[in-house]
Amino acid sequence: MSSNINRACISGNLTRDAELRGGGNVLSFSVAVNDRRKNPDTDEWEDVPNFIDCVMFGNRAAKLERWLTKGTKVFALTG
Repeated sequence: MSSNINRACISGNLTRDAELRGGGNVLSFSVAVNDRRKNPDTDEWEDVPNFIDCVMFGNRAAKLERWLTKGTKVFALTG
């Protein structure tokens, strides 16, 4: 059993094309994740976007760069 408690599951759409840098082994991208909240003024449910900046390192970063384009649906599990 791992003692790592810092885990995240991110599911959403890319807000921009992924950007490869650092000699081709650092990939950065941003994911928009909607949260449902009840508006206290109207008592209606609304989608509220959250924007999560992500960074990926290593050989996998260079291989995934061409697939991670704006609007792409993604699912990431960290930790």
